[in-house]
Amino acid sequence: MLQNTSCVHCGQTETTEHILLHCSFARHVWNLIPLASTIDLNDFPSLVSAVGAATSWTCLPPCGITGNIFSWVVWNLWITRNLLLFEARPASAQVTVSKALVRARE
Repeated sequence: MLQNTSCVHCGQTETTEHILLHCSFARHVWNLIPLASTIDLNDFPSLVSAVGAATSWTCLPPCGITGNIFSWVVWNLWITRNLLLFEARPASAQVTVSKALVRARE
């Protein structure tokens, strides 16, 4: 549907994996998520492989999040992308993380 298939954050070819895992913006967001252990997004060539691994990812206790954080982060990455693409409303990685954490707690 869109003629431009370039990532709105970095200009590289836009794919699902790129938007949610490999874009520099997405990597920055993932690095800000307070996980109990470090994850290397290069270990996940596909979204499916990341979904499988994410079941073992745990947020640090002060966050108050006991469930799976993965879906909240990818959802907020998608929302941030759409706000920038369709409404020219940029959001920082910090804002994207904050919204993901708040929504996961709710």
